[in-house]
Amino acid sequence: MPNFIKITSGTCESNGYQELSSQHECSLVTGNKVANITDTINPPHYFEYTPEGVKTYWYNNQFNSTQTIDTNNLWTSKYCKQ
Repeated sequence: MPNFIKITSGTCESNGYQELSSQHECSLVTGNKVANITDTINPPHYFEYTPEGVKTYWYNNQFNSTQTIDTNNLWTSKYCKQ
């Protein structure tokens, strides 16, 4: 099993890591249910979204999204693979 690293800025690639490859893999890392979306207004792959202090977990299938985790202060972090 790979090592998982939490980042709070940039992308997995810009931090020298790989993106998580599935919604299921995200659930394994977080131990939580991960919702699935497909859009370009959110970061690609896995990310945590924290509106009003409540963490939610998302997997975005729109891999060509150029959003980074630090573009929006409600996107608080994401996990990557080493």
